[in-house]
Amino acid sequence: MRLSFDSQGTAFFAICLDVKIRLFHRLLGLVLLTVIPMVIFAAGLVVYLADQRATALEKNVMGTTRALATAVDQNISSVVSSLRILSTSEGFEADSIQFLHKRLRLFVKNQPDWDAISFVDTKGVQIFKTSVPFGRALPRLRKESYFREMMKTGEPVITGFRKGDNVITIAVPVKKNNHIIYALIGSLKLSSFDRFLKSQNLPENWTAAILDHEQNYLGHSRNPVYFTGRKASANLTETTKGKTDSIFTYTNGVGTESFGAMANSRITNWKIFLRIPDDGHLFTSWKTIFYIILGGSLLLTSSIFFALILARNISRPLLSLMKSAKALGKGEKIPDIRTSLPEVIIVNEALKLAAATRDENEKKIQEAVQIRDTFLSVASHELKSPLTTLKLQFQMLERVKSKELERPMQRMQYQVSRLTGLIDDLLDVTRISAGKLNFEPETFDLVTLTQETIQSMEGGNLIEVKAPEILIGYWDRQRTEQVIVNLASNAIKYGNGKPVVLSLDKVNGLALIEVTDQGKGISPEDLGKIFERYERVGTHTGISGLGLGLWIVKKILEGMGGDISVKSIEGQGTTFKVVLPLPAHEFLVLPQSLEKSSQHPL
Repeated sequence: MRLSFDSQGTAFFAICLDVKIRLFHRLLGLVLLTVIPMVIFAAGLVVYLADQRATALEKNVMGTTRALATAVDQNISSVVSSLRILSTSEGFEADSIQFLHKRLRLFVKNQPDWDAISFVDTKGVQIFKTSVPFGRALPRLRKESYFREMMKTGEPVITGFRKGDNVITIAVPVKKNNHIIYALIGSLKLSSFDRFLKSQNLPENWTAAILDHEQNYLGHSRNPVYFTGRKASANLTETTKGKTDSIFTYTNGVGTESFGAMANSRITNWKIFLRIPDDGHLFTSWKTIFYIILGGSLLLTSSIFFALILARNISRPLLSLMKSAKALGKGEKIPDIRTSLPEVIIVNEALKLAAATRDENEKKIQEAVQIRDTFLSVASHELKSPLTTLKLQFQMLERVKSKELERPMQRMQYQVSRLTGLIDDLLDVTRISAGKLNFEPETFDLVTLTQETIQSMEGGNLIEVKAPEILIGYWDRQRTEQVIVNLASNAIKYGNGKPVVLSLDKVNGLALIEVTDQGKGISPEDLGKIFERYERVGTHTGISGLGLGLWIVKKILEGMGGDISVKSIEGQGTTFKVVLPLPAHEFLVLPQSLEKSSQHPL
């Protein structure tokens, strides 16, 4: 099947859209074939669940109620444990009581559910209470029933609702040598039980409540403002009287039928109950589920069977297309696909066309790059010969030049030197691209080379060299000088005429070269591409160049086992940092493959 398109992009988009529509129809059939049997099964299951709702609801409500009771016990236990831990702390001597008051006051402040903690002696005298300043007179607790019980049993005592205070009280003895010496009396806000019940995320129409020994509401999930602290209704009290962990039904004061469950707290013997309004559909009769399960299983099995057949017919061609797409990405040959789906065949043929276009474009790019490199090499060599002759002629003219010709001669010599540098850069580009950038390492003093190089440069008087007395290395002398000249020239160009600092150092077996200017700096978006070929970042005017210098520097340093990095702050300047290995390095010839991923046509 051969395809021809006037516009490849438009045709491929039309193919993809047509394939999407056809596959959508098949996938829709798959979904319907799977979902319809499941809907039929679910309908039968709903009928069954309607008959089983009462039993399930009873188990759910009873389990939730017991879980609430357990959670209440855990909360109370944690409070008792906290007071016991506090009772074992040091600092009950008379000279540290005030410090203990501060500690306990800070503790209560960080516990939103606590109201206060009192420190009481064995005669019921409150030495202090965290809710009042230290030293203020407080009422005695000797006549309080919970205090007498605690002193009698030596164990913690938990009260119910205390009218007027809206708290419950927990008394814990402080013992020394198994004798009570003091007591810690903690009080919890009733609002903590309201928050606890609300935090259980019960269904909206469910009501949870906690009743103490006297049938007072300690907490209410739906209307705490009204119920908390009040007595439970006589009907509810009578219904739950003498019962533990049971299901019950009752009618409230306005005649609403309710279904509920009750569980007793194992620690406090409080009653925790859940109540659900009866909408008339809570209780249904039992029905058999055997035929529903059997029918649902048969429907589900058949739907899975047909869905698998349909999915197989769709997935195989799609997997084949995925292999073709992977082959396209890897540059491999696109395989043929055997399928009865015409849209899959069309897409595969489109991938083949894309692969052919890709191969043709890559071939053209390679040919263009080869032609470019050949041209650069030939042009650079051809330009070198007349420039060499021109330099010799200038040297001869210098012997007979007059004052009138001195300045024009200097300008012409500068332009010849500049043109020679550009040609050298182009030659380096062709050498690097061909993997022929060779190195001739030798031992020399980097400090001496740097000083001589800077002195011979135009504008070298702007550069301050900071270096040790000597720094011996084993590198290619000419290439190292090329690196120094390039970085120093850049610093002079972009340094706004301000002084430049070139520093040398030796750190951890590496030679460091840093060149810092005080120019305009480099923007963050330009820093990432500053070492790329033919890139000239920034908006500097009046500065020429091919954008090859820093790229060549990086390649030279990589060949000598070194590296270069840059840091810059806009408006403050730029620092280039070069590292070279010491004392020796096995020089590498850059492979041609290194450049294949970053070549650009002229």
